[in-house]
Amino acid sequence: MWINKLIYLALLLYAGILALLYTNVQSLYAFVILLCFGVLQVIIVMYLKKRITVGLSVHSPSVNKNEPIKVSITINNQAIIPVSCARIIVSYENSYEHLKQYQTFNLNSNSKSTNTINFTLSSIHSGTIQVGLKKVMVYDFLRLFHRNYNSTHQVTVKIFPDVCIMESEVPIVNNDLLDSEVFSKTKSGDDPSEVFDIREYKEGDKIHRIHWKLSSKRDVIMVKEYSLPVSCSVGILVNLTRPETEEDRLSYYDAILSTVASISYQLTTNEQSHYIAWYEAKRESYVSIPVNDLDEVYSAIYGLLEAGTETGRDTILKMHYELGDLSQTGKIYYVSGTLNNEEIEQLETLYENVQVEVVSVIPNNNTVADYAETTMGNISYQFIQVANYRESIEALQL
Repeated sequence: MWINKLIYLALLLYAGILALLYTNVQSLYAFVILLCFGVLQVIIVMYLKKRITVGLSVHSPSVNKNEPIKVSITINNQAIIPVSCARIIVSYENSYEHLKQYQTFNLNSNSKSTNTINFTLSSIHSGTIQVGLKKVMVYDFLRLFHRNYNSTHQVTVKIFPDVCIMESEVPIVNNDLLDSEVFSKTKSGDDPSEVFDIREYKEGDKIHRIHWKLSSKRDVIMVKEYSLPVSCSVGILVNLTRPETEEDRLSYYDAILSTVASISYQLTTNEQSHYIAWYEAKRESYVSIPVNDLDEVYSAIYGLLEAGTETGRDTILKMHYELGDLSQTGKIYYVSGTLNNEEIEQLETLYENVQVEVVSVIPNNNTVADYAETTMGNISYQFIQVANYRESIEALQL
């Protein structure tokens, strides 16, 4: 495109010199025609810029690691002349690292039409991928001039972490004597405050469970099944503090997120109700999501992927102690990086009556042998090494 400009400027300069050196009308006409041609191209570009729109879209808002992310770029041309070339620069980054990368595409579009091109991205790390339009340049027919089309359009894609299957058994922590406002979606119980299902009468059903109004309408005896209260007596607290010394931050967050997802999955498959809690840095709020089935596991992880990184290492511990209901919690899994003295003090003083399992993610340049896997009172420690976090997670003892 710079070559086209140089050729045009060279021709314009040559025609201008001829018009000055010679008095014939043809030389002047040639210079004027070339000059008017350039002005016309500028007018065309300015017109096209006002008559086009460029947008981004993704085929799926969430994928697993290493799966293709299908992205579409659409240019809608409402002008009466076609767009011969629109150069589009697309940026994308992982929100946990904020390191942008770029791809460039050239599109054309007929008059009064919409054109779309598709491309794919992929990520070997979990997190939130932000895809945006960095710059859109609209060119004239000969690509001599261009104008920038400003667009802040951005789409996000959630990259889900790996779920590792653990070999250890899950100890069930129940608190059946406590009241709960959460009810099982798969099992019925004896709590009359909420109806689980209505079905036809079977021999042995209690008379007081008969739904008399519905039975009279259907001429069939129908009975009510009550709900089963579920107490979330196990909590998973997630510390999303950005590590200062960890060079490969994306691998570090892979280990954190995969640990949380794997523990939650293991608890759910063993019918252990629990909740996942973290500090939402973007909104400066405490988030706690109850998990009773696999759909809720992915829903909680989806919300976790939207959270920003914490500024204080003990934020989630303080927020959970102040806003969470510790009276209904029997065990806590605290997933974090290497603990500092302040965090240990918070755990020992605030959670002295709760069984705490600290799952600490250690850097690549450290080994598990550098840490003492000890149990102090109600607090026990296990470690996940970033370099081989999958094997470390599979070996966790819940």
